[in-house]
Amino acid sequence: MLSRFRDHFGTGGLIIAVAALVIALTGGAYAATGGLTGKQKKEVEKIVKKVVPKGVPGPTGPAGPTGPAGSPGSAGSAGTNGKTPVVTEVPLGEPECEERGGVTVDASEICNGEEGPEGQPWTPNNTLPTGAVESGIWSFNTAASEAYAAIGFTIPLTSGLTSTQVHYSTDADFATFCQANQTEIKVLANGNLCVSQIELFHGTNLGIFTPSLGGAGTASVGAMLSFSMTEAGFGWGLWAVKGA
Repeated sequence: MLSRFRDHFGTGGLIIAVAALVIALTGGAYAATGGLTGKQKKEVEKIVKKVVPKGVPGPTGPAGPTGPAGSPGSAGSAGTNGKTPVVTEVPLGEPECEERGGVTVDASEICNGEEGPEGQPWTPNNTLPTGAVESGIWSFNTAASEAYAAIGFTIPLTSGLTSTQVHYSTDADFATFCQANQTEIKVLANGNLCVSQIELFHGTNLGIFTPSLGGAGTASVGAMLSFSMTEAGFGWGLWAVKGA
């Protein structure tokens, strides 16, 4: 029924007709007030919603033109200049680096390394310096009637030692030039060799002599200990020499 009215009057005419119908039904309210009451408006809206169909969305319109480019941003502020460090040399003997020398970078010290201990043995001219000591162990084991034990100086002496500069533990002057026990031997005077006898079985020391010359004393590179044996036996001890 409503569709026939819509087809006959059209959508706009239909709305006017509906409004007229509401006014007629509600009496002369429109004439008295000069307009629709709130209740009449609501009735018209309900009828229109039922009668007038919703419109179909139209097609999407074309895209609009690209807008103008935005203005460039402002330039950033300049960075601060870097600081050039102040480097100052610290000479040897100055207190800043404990007299070792180095440099200071601004307020920080960069010092030379500490000196290590002097190397030993000291070997100027490849010989044992005055007062320097080298030591070792001597020993032998034999069944012969004679026995020998070699003493070799790793660092040669500046020259060989004489018979008065070599001392065996049975010498009367041993305590004057040497001190010894089971683990250590000391030479008290420069230019002397001390030989300590720790153990000696079935033998007697005959002396300290030079291998090449055969006389009492030492060569610059070492010496020989000579023993007379009553039967098979052995012996051992310590030796130490101090540079002249």
